[in-house]
Amino acid sequence: MYFLALDVGTTHCKAAVVTATGEIVASSQQPTPTERTSHGQIYYAPEVFWQTAVTVMERAWEQAGVKISALGIASMAETGLLVDSRTGQPQSNVLPWYDTSAQQEMNRWSREFDPRERFLVTGLRPSPKYGLAKLLWLKAQGVDFTGKVWLSAADYIAMRLTGRMATEPTLAARTFAYSLRHKNWDQALLSQLGLPEELFPEVVASGAPIGYCRGEEPLTGLAGVPVGICGHDHVVATIALGMLTSGRVLNSMGTAEVLLGVEEEVELDDAAYDSGLSFGPHVLPGLMAWMGGLSASGGSVEWIRHILAEPQLTYDDIEDMLASLPPGPTGIVYHPYLSGSGAPWPDPHARGSFVGLERRHTRGDVLKAVFEGICMAMELMRQEAGRVTGAPLNDIVVVGGGAKNRQWLQLKADILGCPLQVVDIPEATLVGAGLLAGMQTGLITVADVQAAALACAQRVIAPNPAVHDAYRWIFAEGFIGLQQSLRQYYQKLAGRDYSV
Repeated sequence: MYFLALDVGTTHCKAAVVTATGEIVASSQQPTPTERTSHGQIYYAPEVFWQTAVTVMERAWEQAGVKISALGIASMAETGLLVDSRTGQPQSNVLPWYDTSAQQEMNRWSREFDPRERFLVTGLRPSPKYGLAKLLWLKAQGVDFTGKVWLSAADYIAMRLTGRMATEPTLAARTFAYSLRHKNWDQALLSQLGLPEELFPEVVASGAPIGYCRGEEPLTGLAGVPVGICGHDHVVATIALGMLTSGRVLNSMGTAEVLLGVEEEVELDDAAYDSGLSFGPHVLPGLMAWMGGLSASGGSVEWIRHILAEPQLTYDDIEDMLASLPPGPTGIVYHPYLSGSGAPWPDPHARGSFVGLERRHTRGDVLKAVFEGICMAMELMRQEAGRVTGAPLNDIVVVGGGAKNRQWLQLKADILGCPLQVVDIPEATLVGAGLLAGMQTGLITVADVQAAALACAQRVIAPNPAVHDAYRWIFAEGFIGLQQSLRQYYQKLAGRDYSV
């Protein structure tokens, strides 16, 4: 059996044909093209967005030359658009998750509710990236929502394939309008905000078929294939890694870095709120996912490789430079908050900083300090997640582009003090979407998925206990200890115009 998987990502749209054992037999990818309005707002043009998805699906399927049994779609979360509820025609651009146009609307609305109470309903904190914030911004622009529906990125592609409008829990939960307790839209909130009840689509199980591919050109050969919306890309990736029960933690190392764990479904409480983590449904019933993110992890690496050399350092240069340095702390504390901080102290005003620079420090030391800071931010997040879940969280699986850097992985293992399991799944989200689609159509079982995950090649990066001990003081006294005073400074700095 073969499953076609689609991953609609921030920078690339990818498709793959996946076997029942989790093997990718054919794949295709293409940049997800963005455009700008006259005011500089970045967006995806709906028709280009759709055609990009069609192109990669067609190429992967034709390259494989096999019969497809099911089609699963995953996507970035918080990205979406308005469509006509009757025709499905786009009524807005596709607004990306990182668009901050709704900041003023979210700030204004946030003053009218208790963020802690809202968290207990949604598992989230106020942010302009969520679908509800985007809708409030559109409302402020004079958009009439009558006869319109908000669809997330994966929902839109699924609607174009099948003709049916629906979503699933992990994407619904990232709108800020979904109740985790009731597993449906928060209609009382929508009424309070003057938004129609019909603004959001029906919520179905993750990966469950919402219909069948209509087989329009050039996908005529896929006519009749069941199509499922698998969900939020990071959560879908856990399926490929066999994270079907609690205990294991996914560390996805990309431009942004994510720490994601799976737990039994529970009611959220004040401890969960204080952790700074976000919570939401898992793609499997009875489970929930917690998540912490560092928005400028790989972003910090890109920034430093550009400013340390012209032309910028290559990735091989970076790894060689790190390998040439002695093990242990540089003595420099770097806070990797170029785009604000995440858990456990979410703060959009946080900035990056270097503390402790000396004459003896070299270009290599500054480079290594950036990686140290990124690793310490993830260790801080891991410790907080362990506190709120009551588990040590020592079973960490690493995926993503950053996992190609052996020096970075060793540094992370040394700072965290626990082994890292590096899994050879280049496209975990695609594999997860394919397997989930197969599960939800009854073609494969949970046991099949677990067997596929166990069969994946893994390598273990073990920590050096002596190096870990050397980092413990600078992590506690430097990385954590400096944050309180720096946070106070950043709050005062926010919004100040210090230009001459």
